[in-house]
Amino acid sequence: MNLRPGTVHAIAACAAGERLISGWQSVGFYTAAAPNGTLIRSVTSAQTVRGDRVDARARAGVALRGVHAVLQVGAVCGGGS
Repeated sequence: MNLRPGTVHAIAACAAGERLISGWQSVGFYTAAAPNGTLIRSVTSAQTVRGDRVDARARAGVALRGVHAVLQVGAVCGGGS
């Protein structure tokens, strides 16, 4: 999910009949050089696990304006058919 100043929310979930084994979230910056400290500190993110899904939220400050950044979230699921 594309980040912008403010808060964004993304979900990854298991299919019917599967169970959640683990989940993750991360923030990625599409920049020509490594992002500077001000840009990195302008984004905070966290995840919660509820049942068979991973909820991720990120809050970005105005330093993110003009930078392409994304919130990534994933679920590792098992079982099913």
